[in-house]
Amino acid sequence: MAGRQDTPKQYDESSFRVLKGLEPVRERPGMYTRTDSPAHIIQEVIDNAADEALAGFAKKIHVTLHLDGSVTVADDGRGIPVGLHPEEGVPVVVLAYTRLHAGGKFDKREGNSAYAFSGGLHGVGVSVTNALSTRIEVEVRREGKIHRIDFADGGETISPVRVEGDCGRQTGTRVRVWPDGKYFESPRVPMNELERLLRSKAVLLSGVAVRLDIEQANGPALSKTWS
Repeated sequence: MAGRQDTPKQYDESSFRVLKGLEPVRERPGMYTRTDSPAHIIQEVIDNAADEALAGFAKKIHVTLHLDGSVTVADDGRGIPVGLHPEEGVPVVVLAYTRLHAGGKFDKREGNSAYAFSGGLHGVGVSVTNALSTRIEVEVRREGKIHRIDFADGGETISPVRVEGDCGRQTGTRVRVWPDGKYFESPRVPMNELERLLRSKAVLLSGVAVRLDIEQANGPALSKTWS
């Protein structure tokens, strides 16, 4: 008796799936970032801060490695815009963290780009970070106000942008990221790699103070500064 052959899977118009939003990143993270550790998705946040410094608007980059594995990146740059995009009708900060290929590095019309030079993945960076994180908190100091927005569940859940106080003339962006360990071989950012990255940023960005704080279970945080 001839062996039974399995019925081939159906292949027709219904076989095609259209991935929307950040779904492509979660389905195939290796196409967008390294998956050995969250180092690269954290680097994308650091690169945004470094771009502000490279453009001459930030003098400090402060990174904190928290006990729970999350990472905070803060700078004293201009602060990411929080108002509505004129064409999309949603806050620019939401576009940056939820839309692939959206950013201040694309508009080259008559020199309109917010950055003459930039690093990172050029528009997919922090949206990839969001897609592969359980939570991201963004605080923006801009136009005299402290603005706050939170993302969760790989960017699927978004809080409204809200004002949490006044900041006077202070400006800058603070981002805390909780990488989702299920996408990475190791859930934590390698310390040596993080230090090497920040040291290289300090060399590139003359006059910019780059600081790393490492929280400790018992006692004050360990601090390292490069400038």
